[in-house]
Amino acid sequence: MDGKSVMALTRIDLCSRALLKIGAQTITSFDDGTAEAEVAASLYSTVRDAALSAHPWNFATYQATLPKLASAPVADFANAFQLPVDCIRVLSAGTAGRGQGIRYKIKRRQLHTDADEVILTYISRPDELDFPPFFDMALIARWGRPSKTRRRGVPAGQADRCAGRNAAQRRRFHSAGRACVMPRVWAQKSNFSAGEISPNLLGRGDLRAYENGALRLRNVFIQPTGGVTRRHGFRFIDVGPGPGRLLAFEFNTEQVYLLLFSDQKVDVYRDGSRVADFEAPWTFDQLGQINWTQSADTLLVVHPDVPPKKITRTSESAWDLTDWSFHSKGDRLYWPHYKFAAPALTLQASGTTGSVHITASAPVFSPDHVGVRLRIGGKEVQISSVISAVVVQANVKESPLSTTATEDWTEQAFSAVRGWPVSVCFQTAFGFRNRQTFSTST
Repeated sequence: MDGKSVMALTRIDLCSRALLKIGAQTITSFDDGTAEAEVAASLYSTVRDAALSAHPWNFATYQATLPKLASAPVADFANAFQLPVDCIRVLSAGTAGRGQGIRYKIKRRQLHTDADEVILTYISRPDELDFPPFFDMALIARWGRPSKTRRRGVPAGQADRCAGRNAAQRRRFHSAGRACVMPRVWAQKSNFSAGEISPNLLGRGDLRAYENGALRLRNVFIQPTGGVTRRHGFRFIDVGPGPGRLLAFEFNTEQVYLLLFSDQKVDVYRDGSRVADFEAPWTFDQLGQINWTQSADTLLVVHPDVPPKKITRTSESAWDLTDWSFHSKGDRLYWPHYKFAAPALTLQASGTTGSVHITASAPVFSPDHVGVRLRIGGKEVQISSVISAVVVQANVKESPLSTTATEDWTEQAFSAVRGWPVSVCFQTAFGFRNRQTFSTST
């Protein structure tokens, strides 16, 4: 292995060493998804070309005979020649076997002169593997050079202390142990239409959401035009029955209600007055886990330990709380179904219609299975009683039911046994409007 292959650094190596010099993380590629990679990808070419063109480096000096262009310059010179694509700085130009000695001018990637032939001496962009070690170190130092700020009238050694009580938190350290002061940049911002953005978007200045967002917005309202106003203060309305949760219920733009969920009770307020109240199944300890979604005059509320409920507004003072029912056709309820047991576990019915016994090949049933619906071989039955962990009594909803033991069976996904939905929402997807979605995870 020769010395060149051992010492040569790729552009990723050069960027990583420069990043280490300023105390940042190294990168594996320009598109590895890190903020360092984005900065390196955007700055590397500019810094490299600036370092190459800053001096007539021997390793980067090339000579070439330029092609003559058909179109002559408008004025001052007789001929125009095209510069090489890899030319980043012209050193000299000559003719008749010499690399210098003629009068010329560079305009728009063209060399204008009176000579009929041009030999150009210029700085090119050699491959990074051809960079000598001294240039590698110069390029790393140029890119990793810290930014220093100094206040007028303040000695450089005291500028850091004058920057504030938390100046130490704003320092970055070089590998050599020298500290530098990072400048604070103040920018005017007038658009917050993107709201709060995720910390995962930090550094993504290429995204519109980053430009129009904020890391944290507190006690403000975002206007449709992008500006923000302070949140209005609170005013006393009523004394609640105890700790609870507030939920806005917007029937339309003119009828907006405030629902106060407390221990097994819901109070309804409008325009600062209590207009209705009704009993609810959620205890105080369960209020922190309720989730909801609204469509028109109906509010759907879910909790993992309580069957999903539907709150319906029928008038200003009449509100109904009922169980949430799924779509039915005939005797079938279109619950989502899933087989929670082992794939090899089988069920066998004692009859085809009416009340039958269902026997499992292994323990699978619990007392909470009463009322749960099963689908055995595509036919639906409802458990009426649990006899043991392997035998239940059920009413056949769809007949005829097969009496052969089968692995093809499922049970309703949401129940007192498996838990009730934790989250619910309406969404528009794949052409379906107001499509209802719920799950056992948030």
